[in-house]
Parts: sequence; C-alpha cells; structure tokens
Amino acid sequence: MFSHMENVVKDVRIIQLENIVDLQRARIDAFFLERQDDIKLFQANLIVQKNLPIFLKHSGQTKNRLYSNAKKELEAQLEAVRSSYGYLDVMLVDINGKIVLTANPKHNNNENGTYLANIEPDAFEGGRHQTYFSGIFRSGNGFGMLCTAPLFSSSHDFLGELVFEIDASHIFDFVHTTTGLGNTGETFIGIPRGNEVLFISPLHPNHNKLIKFDTLTKNNIALPMQSVLLINKDGSGESIDYLGEKVIAAWRKIPSVGWGIVAKIDSVEAIAPIAKIKKMSVVAELFILLFYVVALFIFSQSIITPIHTLQKGMEIVGSGRLDYKVGTTANDEIGQLSRAFDRMSENLQSVTASRDDLNKEVRERKQAEAQVRKLNSELEMRVIERTAKLEESNKELEAFSYSVSHDLRAPLRHIQGFVEMLNKSSGNLLDDKGRRYLFIIGNVANKMGILIDDLLMFSRMGRAEINMATLDLEKLIHTLIYEMHLDIAGRNVEWKIASSLPLITCDPSMIRLVITNLISNALKFTKHCEHAIIEIGNIADEKGEPIFFVKDNGVGFDMQYVGKLFGVFQRLHRDEEFEGTGVGLANVRRIINRHGGKTWAEGVLNQGATIFFTLPNNKEKGESNETT
Repeated sequence: MFSHMENVVKDVRIIQLENIVDLQRARIDAFFLERQDDIKLFQANLIVQKNLPIFLKHSGQTKNRLYSNAKKELEAQLEAVRSSYGYLDVMLVDINGKIVLTANPKHNNNENGTYLANIEPDAFEGGRHQTYFSGIFRSGNGFGMLCTAPLFSSSHDFLGELVFEIDASHIFDFVHTTTGLGNTGETFIGIPRGNEVLFISPLHPNHNKLIKFDTLTKNNIALPMQSVLLINKDGSGESIDYLGEKVIAAWRKIPSVGWGIVAKIDSVEAIAPIAKIKKMSVVAELFILLFYVVALFIFSQSIITPIHTLQKGMEIVGSGRLDYKVGTTANDEIGQLSRAFDRMSENLQSVTASRDDLNKEVRERKQAEAQVRKLNSELEMRVIERTAKLEESNKELEAFSYSVSHDLRAPLRHIQGFVEMLNKSSGNLLDDKGRRYLFIIGNVANKMGILIDDLLMFSRMGRAEINMATLDLEKLIHTLIYEMHLDIAGRNVEWKIASSLPLITCDPSMIRLVITNLISNALKFTKHCEHAIIEIGNIADEKGEPIFFVKDNGVGFDMQYVGKLFGVFQRLHRDEEFEGTGVGLANVRRIINRHGGKTWAEGVLNQGATIFFTLPNNKEKGESNETT
C-alpha cells in the first residue's frame, strides 16, 4: 500500500520537474535565439558592410578622412546595438583575431589591439564560419560570455568577426529560481568545456568551477548531467545527483548551445509525506499491540486468581476441614457447595467482564484501521486534485498561447496595410535602399502572419474535440495528390502509393492535416531532385499492427538532430534553402499523440527521409462500410 502511494507521489514530482526543466530550457533557448537574431541583423547591416572594409584598409591612419568617417559610422552602429540590447560590449575583430573596435568606452584602452584568443581561446576560431557561444568567464565583478560570428563584405569576402559580450547573470537568474522545489530542490546548468564541465548551481559546493568528466564517472555521481552531456539523452526519474544523493530529477539538452539543464529534488524530501504517514501507522500499531498485551494480562489474571482461590478451598475442604469458609459462613456440606457455586458464579462474571474488555479492544483496533484507511484515501484524493490542477495549468498555458497569437494578427495586418499604402503612395519617391527596406518589412510581416497562422493551428489541434469515424486512407492520399498537381506542375515526381492501406478509425479532418503536412514536406525537400520519388505505404510491427510512412529521396537530415525534428520552431534548414515555420511536424506529432499513436523519423543526409506514425484501433480494408 505504502509502495503504491510512494510511486504516485514520485510520478507527480517527475511531472512537476519535467514542466520546470522544459520551461527553463525554453527560456534559455529563447535567450540564445534572440542573440542569434541580433547577430543576423548586424551581419545584414549595409552601413557596416560599407564602412568596415574602409576602416580595416586604413587602420591606424587617424588623419585619413576616409578612416575617420568609417570609424565614426561603425562606432555609432556598435553603440546602438550595445545600448539597445543591453550587451556588456560589442566589438569588431579583424581577420587575424585582433580586436580593432569596441563600443564600451571602459574597454577602449584595455582591449583594443588585444587578440580575442587572450580573452576566450576558442572564440575566434569558433565564430569564423557560424555563430559561436563561448563558456562563462569572470568579467569585472560579475560573469560574462562571448558570442562571435563572421562578417562578410557585399562581395562575400571575410572581413573579420562581430563579438557580443553577454552578461551571464541573466543565465544565473534562470537557474536560481527554486519555487515549488522545497528545501533540497534546485535547477542547475552544466556547460561542457572539452573533458570538463562547469556547474552553474547555487547549491553545488564547487559551483562556477570546472570539474572533469572522469571525476563524475569514476564517483558515479551527477548521472542526469552525464546522460545529457556524454550520451546526448534527455530523461527523467530517480537518479544520483552531484553529491551522491538519491534524487528525483528531470534533465534536458539545450539545443541552441549544447548545454545541459537539470531540475531535481532529494528523494527523501519528495516522499516525506508518505514517510510521515508510515511513521504514524507504525506508532498506531505499536499502541494497539501494547493495549492488547495489557488487556491480555488483565484478562489472564482475572481468570487465574479465582481458579487458585477455588483450588485452594477445594483442597482444604478435601482435607477434612469442613468448617473452612470458602464463600459463606455455613459449616455444612450444602453451604460448602453453595459457596463453591458462588465462587464459580463470581469467576463467570469475571470472565464476562474480561470478554467485554476484549470486545472493546477489537472495536478500538477497527476504528484505528479505519482512520488509517481514511488518511490513505485523503492522500490519494490530494494527489488526484494536484494532478487535475497541473492539467488545468497546462490547458490555461495553451489557451494563453492561442490568445497571444490571435491578438498579434490585428497589429500585423496594420503593418502590412501601411506598408502597401506607403509603397503605392510614396514608392517612387524612395531610393533603392528605401524600397529594399520596405520590401524586407513587408516580407517579414507576411512571414510572421504565416507563423501566427501555424501557431493558431497548433494551439487549435491541442484543444479541438476529436470526432472519430472510419477513413479510407488510400482515397484521401489520391485526393490530396490531385489537389496539389498545380503546385508541382513541371516537376518530375514519381508517386508510389501502396494499395494495401487499411481503413482507419480517426478524426478525418485531423488526419487529413497530418497527411497534407507530410506530403507537402516530401515535395518541399525534393524540389532540387531531377527525379523525385515519394512513397506512401504501411508495414506491420511485431504485433501485426500497421505502421504508416511517407518516404522521399530529398535532402534528408543528420540523425544526430532527429530530436529537434518534431519540436515547435525547430528547423534543420535555413529559410533561404527551404521555406517553412517549424510548426508542421509539431502539429503532426500532437495530432497523432491525441489519437494514442506514435511518431518518429529516420533519415540520411542527401539521401532522403522517412516519417513514420501509428494509429491504434484501425481496421483492414473491407471490414466497415461506413467510410469518410
């Protein structure tokens, strides 16, 4: 009984920790994605592309007018980014890795002319070809980290790198919040650096210090962080923390920077309510046992003493002492017999009284057992109520996401309308740069509109009621291909549709959206193939249940990123290569999960990809006449 109660409490704790770690991971991921967006905006800055080559060409020529003007323009751009987005510093580095310009006036004398490798060894090489985030280091009275990215001229020549110095205290704020985790609970981050890891934790005795992975594996500690950083595996459950204590934890990988994040609470504290109830139960049982022993002793004494008295009187009477008064003052044999019967009557009354005590003890024991059962029932009700509140919170969060996305549509339509009006009324008055800016605003607004529509659809799929019916999957696929024939006009696409697709029990409108997304993805990622091949069919698992798949011979993907494939806004390709918002496959997984099925993917880079899904309670073709 107590084992079952402990398992229920642990399950609730795991759900709570998973929600906390997922929320913190999303906040940190969003923080670094915002930094990447800042980098992209600066890389596309035409003023920087124009003036940086001039500044570098005439570097050090302080009296040169071109050099002075270029430096002034660049300093204005660096300071605007630093003050607008709250960076500690914004720097420019030449092709040799030397800092040539800083936005923070406090750093002008200390860092100008210094090589970036002296501040962070891997920062320059890490940012030559992509956006790179360094580890955390001490900066003044606090902590900082570097974000580096390459800068190119308008002719795509490598000019150097852009460096953002980020205030790492924002990262600390994410993990120092322990609301709802009790006295031993915490959320902490692990930052890998080669064969070492830096723990960002307020409770760790070596917080903000590097610890070798060999030390963790040798001592068999920090198992959740080892799982994330060494084998790239998310999870949750019972484990061992960095102090060797048994904990309940949830752990995740932060995809944007490759860090690990763990939320945990000591197992002892997690199941403390159950331990308290168990202790109360043991005390109650000991009290009942003691009461039973005392009652038994009293009961035995009430029987043995009268028997000894009667035995002694019978022995005296048997010895010939007829005047011995056993129960009365009579000296004749009838008096002796009367007194003997009187004693027997008294003994019977004593036995009856003892039985009353025993019955009373049984009643009290039953009452104690009923009280224990009542406490168990109340605990289970509390667990059910807390689980219901957790589900209600998830629904409120989803409704909030839907409301925010819906409310964004009105200002977005205003932006699009004013851009169109400005283009019509004053487009001929703008120069090429102004028209380009106007085109970028309109394009970004349209893209945001598509993203909001996808968000609304994603939210709606989580709240919409499922209306089950029987669907002919093969007919649906042929219908969708026919509807898309205008979109693929002029392309060489070979369709392989299995004729053995069964009838399935599902919500037809939701499954139509699933198939539409999967076919659209297959068409999108094969658009560069001279001969595109798209195969749709099913196979049987070990239980004979069908597994449906959509397979293509397109660009495919690297299986190390398969965990990002079904996440919201998780994309493996740039917008310039393939359009999209990163919501389609997330919608597919949500719909299939609501039907009780599963989704997964397999792929090989530049050789194609296959998306699999299952649906329970489906039927073989011909078993039902009622189809949709």
